[in-house]
Amino acid sequence: MRASIQRANLGARAGVVLPTVLVVLLSVCLAAGMLSAHAARSMAQTRRTLDAQRAFVAAECVLAGGVMAARNLLVDGGLDAFADRYGSISALPSPDPDYEVALRILPHARKTVAGGATSGQQDIDLVAGARNPATGVAVALRETIRASWNSLGDYAAFYEGDLEAHPGATMAFVGKVHSNGSIYASGNVEFDRNLTCVGSFQHLRKESGARNGTTGLKIRFGDDDALADPAVKDGNRAVDVYDSERRLYVDSTLGASWLAQSALHYGGAIQTGENGITPLKPPISVEDDNHAIIEAPLPASDPARKANTESQKFAAKAALTIHVFSDGSWSVRDHGGADLTSALKEATLKTGWTEDGRTYYDKDYATGAYRFATGTDADGRAVSLAGGIQTGNAFLDLREKKAMQPCDLYLDQILAAPALRAALEAADGTEGTEKILYVEVDESVGHPVVEEKTERVKTGEKWVDATDTPAEYYEIVGTRRYGSTTYYCYYDESGKMRYSTTPHVVKTPSQHIFEHWEDVYEDVTTTETNFVPTAPCVRLRNAADLQGLDLSVVSARPVYVEGSFNTDGGAGWAGQSVGQSALVAGDAVTMLSRSFHDAWLVPDWGAYREKGAAGLVNDALLKKCTDRAPSETTFNGVVMTGIVPTLGSAYSGGLENVFRFLEGWRGSTYNFNGSIICMWDSREASAPWPNVDYVYGPPARKWGYSRMTPPGLPNLFSVKEISWTRDNWSAFDE
Repeated sequence: MRASIQRANLGARAGVVLPTVLVVLLSVCLAAGMLSAHAARSMAQTRRTLDAQRAFVAAECVLAGGVMAARNLLVDGGLDAFADRYGSISALPSPDPDYEVALRILPHARKTVAGGATSGQQDIDLVAGARNPATGVAVALRETIRASWNSLGDYAAFYEGDLEAHPGATMAFVGKVHSNGSIYASGNVEFDRNLTCVGSFQHLRKESGARNGTTGLKIRFGDDDALADPAVKDGNRAVDVYDSERRLYVDSTLGASWLAQSALHYGGAIQTGENGITPLKPPISVEDDNHAIIEAPLPASDPARKANTESQKFAAKAALTIHVFSDGSWSVRDHGGADLTSALKEATLKTGWTEDGRTYYDKDYATGAYRFATGTDADGRAVSLAGGIQTGNAFLDLREKKAMQPCDLYLDQILAAPALRAALEAADGTEGTEKILYVEVDESVGHPVVEEKTERVKTGEKWVDATDTPAEYYEIVGTRRYGSTTYYCYYDESGKMRYSTTPHVVKTPSQHIFEHWEDVYEDVTTTETNFVPTAPCVRLRNAADLQGLDLSVVSARPVYVEGSFNTDGGAGWAGQSVGQSALVAGDAVTMLSRSFHDAWLVPDWGAYREKGAAGLVNDALLKKCTDRAPSETTFNGVVMTGIVPTLGSAYSGGLENVFRFLEGWRGSTYNFNGSIICMWDSREASAPWPNVDYVYGPPARKWGYSRMTPPGLPNLFSVKEISWTRDNWSAFDE
């Protein structure tokens, strides 16, 4: 019976365990299924996430390609071509073969900036997307970019690198100023209107980090219309960089508070990279330096040639090209290659004439214009020896410590030559030809120096029959020593002993006759011509009157402007209205006054040969700066030039010395109306700014901004990314 009960209990327990096991097994199966489903969902989610990430990367590539294509459109054709052709921007091939890509351009309304057709901006939206057709995963990105295009002539000063300004004398600078680097300003300078820079704005010296007190530098409020305070707008007040109320310098050294403090203190007159200012570039290849703009064209076979850079070169657009060869000869060709060399005559200057009680050497010092000599033709008739070029002059550049051999161009004669003027007048830009005079100067063979050499040369023999007086000596019979001196003893004719410190004592001479042949010598003087190394350059003379033509004169060599430029024939004055748009561009630009004369700076050719460049500067020249007294001179036009940038403790000279001088200007005024475009580091005129008195004395600077668009002046472009956001694929279906 007990066994029966046990079996019964066992059966009962089995009936309970089996369902439990079944439940456990079912739970395990359910858990495994859930885990499997979760794993599957996780794997699907991971695949989808990776899918989306790949789509995002592909879309970003398409978007970047669209921005680059927009930039290239702007470079190639300017803003007008860009506005007409932005619809031609297409998506690059998909960077991922599993994804299809798309790009859509959505333009905003075009904005024209005051200043004419050379300025403006166009905003466009680039919508880029990538989609996986197999999964339907898609990503779309939208970016707004602003394509801007404006003229270099819109700026009173434009610097490719850092702009520094630390004048000692008070200097007011009017007009917009931009630097693709940073701005370092202090001293007695006042900027009137907007300053923009890609880097920072700092009230200190770059070479030393020193500040220049709490007074001096002033900034005028910029865009008056953007100011809320009517009193500020009407007053257009200037503010000091040092805020005495807050007791701080309001510049980029404030760090995080700079943006707020600058907006409050300057009213938006100063904008830096922190405000979103981007570089402004000429439309040349990013691989080329800006200096390429003034260089000669590269041959088609040159691997360094870039088509867009070549198209922007002044030389490629020049109506006239003067090429000066190493021997001083020259050629002239127009844009089509026609030979006009015969139209450019060599000049012979008038020298040493008296007029109105004054003696003139070769120029009228009241106007600074050179006068030309008069000669006679084959029939004896008087003819003018006026011409447009000389290549045999030379002068010393004390900054460079080089003997300069210029190609002297007399612009009044060039513009008056019918064939040359016709070529310039025909250039209207329609066929890529502008009113540009491009000057190419080869390395010179040097300045000839004639030297005399005297030698004693045997020229023959002669028979000599003459009286000879041979020497006879007393006989030395012994020596005696007194202290450190030895005396020689001899008897004279009377038999008395004498003493001498020399062993040979001469008797009274006797005479006899002799005969012989004797060589004959003479001093013979010969001349020898040697060539002292000189540096090639271009110098403009008689350029006060451009005779109604807009004109650009350009060379890759250093350029010197002697006398007033583009003043309608007069001496000129600051603030005058300017009739023509004109430009002078060179590796570096030096301004010479109306009174300048080469005789002030004659190189010491002999010392140059013996000592090299150091021998050029003799003591007389070192003391003569105050004797090189200039007269008030005016330049009206755009100057495109280079500088030697600040390096270590060596200051560049700053904006106040961007024009180079070689005269003692203290007390005299140099007037300037136009734009200063500092686009490169000088390659040939590469001596650093000379902080020495013998090179020049600084002028009183009356500089004003006059907007000009001279022939061939490059424009500037920028592509600025305004905003970026995620979008929907449906944007491609709008």
